[in-house]
Amino acid sequence: MTYHTRRLFFWGCVVVFATVAVPLLFYALGWRFVWDEGGITRTGGLFISSLPSTETKIFFDGIVRKETSILSHSLFLASVSPGIHQVRVERDGYSTWSKTIMVKPELVTELKALLVPHDPSVTALLRNQSLRHIIYDAEQETVHVRDEANQWYRVDPENEIIVPAAAPHLRATPLRLATTSFMGYEEDVSRRRLLWWNDHELWVRWNEEPLPSYQSFPMEQILQTPYEIRNAAFYPRRDAVLVALSNAVMVLELDGRDKRNTAPLYKGKEPHVAVDASDRAAYILDDGTLMRIPLP
Repeated sequence: MTYHTRRLFFWGCVVVFATVAVPLLFYALGWRFVWDEGGITRTGGLFISSLPSTETKIFFDGIVRKETSILSHSLFLASVSPGIHQVRVERDGYSTWSKTIMVKPELVTELKALLVPHDPSVTALLRNQSLRHIIYDAEQETVHVRDEANQWYRVDPENEIIVPAAAPHLRATPLRLATTSFMGYEEDVSRRRLLWWNDHELWVRWNEEPLPSYQSFPMEQILQTPYEIRNAAFYPRRDAVLVALSNAVMVLELDGRDKRNTAPLYKGKEPHVAVDASDRAAYILDDGTLMRIPLP
């Protein structure tokens, strides 16, 4: 091979590398051409899951990008242009979940949609006009109800009945709330979260880091409403809460990016709610009737 031939071969390799290898390297690092801006930019990613996890439609910027099934429960989108995008999750017979989200370059944004059934399964365990109060005993891991004669009953979810019981163990008020005006509180010891409320405001606090990816501060007011807040409880294994208002029990997500999706679980007269995380069910006491609603 002559000197000129070797030189042509060398520059040919340089051209091939510049036109093939360099673009591939940029692609692997997350750079994409954005023709409408006349340049290149580093992209982000988006991961979306939902509960229920099957038979849902996941929309991205108004287009269906996934229909979930028992074999595929979530959607991952790579090479998403940085900026504002719309996500919506739908399932027949359930509330629609939606959020406008900011996708940032070099980061994967995670979204967890919680859909609430329009017509949940409600089982009436007992009707007794003397029932006045409902509480979850975290130590015994059971739901208790009290009647106007101060007699306590323990809920037996397996047999869908209640049985007479001793008064539940009431935990001491957390020191973090000692100087805060509140009507009631709920503590999730396993996930180190604290929920408390007064007549019209609901607050949450994460007691240890790391905070959830959507959360910037350890304490935040998550609800302010003109309706009376009777009580509230954490949704089992999800970043959401159940709130008993004037005549309904609502599901409220904790993720406050864009908005907090809210949907009714139960509508009645004057409901109070307790959640049994091990049973994955909400227990509602309303107008003397104790009911059980399974939670997905």
